[in-house]
Amino acid sequence: MSVSQLTSEVSMSFVPVELSLVNPGFADTVPSPAHDSMTEPGRIEYLACNPLSYLTVTRSHSDIGPGESATVDELETANLKSLDHLLEMGAFDPPSVGCFHLYELSIAGHSQVGVVGGVATEDFDGGRIKPHEQINPKRAAALARHFQVVQVQSSPIALGARRSESLYEIKQRITAEAPDLTVETEDGLTQRVWIVKDHHDNATIGSELGTSNLYVLDGHHRAAAAVELKKQMMRESANHSLAVIFDIDDMANHPFHRVLPGIFSTDELMGHFQEVTSVRLLDLPSMLTTIDQAMDLCHGDELPVYIGDSWYAMDAPANPDDISVLAELAPQRVHGLLMNVLGKAGYDSSAIGYRSGLIPIEHLIEEIDQHGGALAGMAPVSMDELLRVADAGYTMPPKSTYFEPKVRAGVFLRRM
Repeated sequence: MSVSQLTSEVSMSFVPVELSLVNPGFADTVPSPAHDSMTEPGRIEYLACNPLSYLTVTRSHSDIGPGESATVDELETANLKSLDHLLEMGAFDPPSVGCFHLYELSIAGHSQVGVVGGVATEDFDGGRIKPHEQINPKRAAALARHFQVVQVQSSPIALGARRSESLYEIKQRITAEAPDLTVETEDGLTQRVWIVKDHHDNATIGSELGTSNLYVLDGHHRAAAAVELKKQMMRESANHSLAVIFDIDDMANHPFHRVLPGIFSTDELMGHFQEVTSVRLLDLPSMLTTIDQAMDLCHGDELPVYIGDSWYAMDAPANPDDISVLAELAPQRVHGLLMNVLGKAGYDSSAIGYRSGLIPIEHLIEEIDQHGGALAGMAPVSMDELLRVADAGYTMPPKSTYFEPKVRAGVFLRRM
């Protein structure tokens, strides 16, 4: 069956796309770790030890090692060269045509199964696909530039939809069979892929998910880049963007902690915080097992902040000027507190760093001990809070959520 025959029977808002899978012989080397799960030094070290990782295709300037330099054009040219090298080695199989793919991510007893295909790029602007986080326009523009140069997509934008019983039945039936691809990674993640071969199943998937309200869970910058790319490329392939749609009920969200860089001395930073909020010392050792230990000693609107070898509880109340649906959310409150501090020295929000809640706490503390600044611990946003914000048409500050397990690059390849 041709692609045109199949897509004529399903919604053009979610269609199969021509998609290659990593060759099983390269499944141990090409799929890359989640970018946000590693610190910048960690990514540089990983790249040095794993020259065939797909991370060599997606490098940004933060992934360049000490003593190296490159312009934007030079870096993207090197990324394209890395992609060409993988393709010449046969790292990806020939593409399947006219079929959706089921994609399972399993780690530490948690499993989620999504459907991989192409969502209509215009739906990111049209309201059917709802974001919940703000983006950095410079980051989105850089990604659009990257896609324009390499002309492939590998890491699907992760979307969520409310459960459909007909899709649930299809997933259960197909995933009971042997997968077409299994990828095991060093961090304990298992990725399995099934090609949906039955015509009726493909038609049902396209019909159901082509009309559902969807929520961006992970990949806000990739979504914004896809919209920009559609304007730039003016070709049919840009009308749809690679995405995987999960059942919202299956998703696990984690916090994104905030980091202030060492732009102030410890005394200056403490003074700035004390000027804008109440601060009290927590009776905790500097080396915690988890940030939850500090969270447990905070009350009300307080959050734990690590500065200069000590943990403090700092009040982060809601801003009365904030929109009510956002005001009480921790990311909004913490963003306001940090901006009050940064604003005193003329810095904007780009100075705020973000660290996954799954990065070991000792690594985060080590970063502050070596480079100064502050670590603000966060609690996860609930799924109900996320949906309430998105349905109301609002967005939280960047990096308000961290869904794990994350979609990985280097498993799929869509040529544009």
